[in-house]
Amino acid sequence: MSTPEINIDLKEKIELKDGILVHGFPGPGLASAIAVNYVIEQEKLPRIGTISSEVFPALTVIRDYQPGHPLRLYGKSGVIVLSSEMAPMDALARLIADNLLKFMQEQGIRRIVSLEALVSQQMQNPQAEGQAPPAPPVPPTISEGEEPEVFVVASTPELKKELEGTEVKLFKEGMITGVAGLLLSEGERLGIDVMCILTEANPMYPDARAAARLIDTLNKLKIMEIDLETLNKQAEEIEEKVRDSMMQAQKYLDAQQKQQAPDQRVVPAHMYG
Repeated sequence: MSTPEINIDLKEKIELKDGILVHGFPGPGLASAIAVNYVIEQEKLPRIGTISSEVFPALTVIRDYQPGHPLRLYGKSGVIVLSSEMAPMDALARLIADNLLKFMQEQGIRRIVSLEALVSQQMQNPQAEGQAPPAPPVPPTISEGEEPEVFVVASTPELKKELEGTEVKLFKEGMITGVAGLLLSEGERLGIDVMCILTEANPMYPDARAAARLIDTLNKLKIMEIDLETLNKQAEEIEEKVRDSMMQAQKYLDAQQKQQAPDQRVVPAHMYG
């Protein structure tokens, strides 16, 4: 069985030698996808190409009245950004990662920067047997709670040493899946500079605040200079709407629990241990 082909087509030629490639595929809270699209908007990057394959989903994405492939390339001299509406895994993720590395070498691109999100710790607490599923956590306001950290992973010792001199923490142990994970492991094997910036995100709603942390790290590492004012306002609006919805849902759950017989009521997890 022949290997499916992936075509990376640039309809507009730009100078990419010693430049960077930034990408973010949809994941928890859509943080990576939000971040990538915000970068494209703020930098006013034109669409310069597409990535297509017969094994991609049969769909088209409409943006500003214009149809396009689910994987699109935007850019200008020195920077190219990959935006995607699909989250490829396993064989398809490997196919995309291998072709991105090949494209990187053909174009003389210096570094790949992956934007990635992990499921927040508060969403990973296991449900005890006999307990009702916990209500989704209400997103915090700006002033309450600790801001989740941002980490970075480097594929080569040279890049790791460069990042050690920054204020961003290195990711010591864990697992990164999908295209971002494959790019890191292949980058390590081939000696190619690949960097992954990752932060926690809430998978229950579009986490624009997590996206802002990813972009803020791009700024701190002097990869780009992106104004975050608009995205921070969007984060507040999204969180306010989600907070109202979750509070209404919690009131409904509380009312339902009160109607249950005493021996059927669920004991809140925080009452023990």
